[in-house]
Amino acid sequence: KIMIEVEGKQYKTINMNNLTDKSETLHIELSEGRYFDLAFDKTGAHVVDVVCPDKLCQKTGKIERVGQSIVCLPNKVVVLIDGKAESEVDQVTY
Repeated sequence: KIMIEVEGKQYKTINMNNLTDKSETLHIELSEGRYFDLAFDKTGAHVVDVVCPDKLCQKTGKIERVGQSIVCLPNKVVVLIDGKAESEVDQVTY
């Protein structure tokens, strides 16, 4: 699931299992004319547009795996993929 926090409070949780290949966008209106636009689909999420000085959160790119996050410090927005991590290793032989 994609968890979104704004100013340290849970803003929205999106169940990735219910998403499709079609990208959806979430517009978060912040104070003082600032905003944060997040695009997401069943494979992950990325920042489309944001009003902040350095736009580092936008440069982070797409997050796709459990534990990855996008953080926008000036706007106090955190986007995190949470859930049970699946191992990338199928089998180990000794």
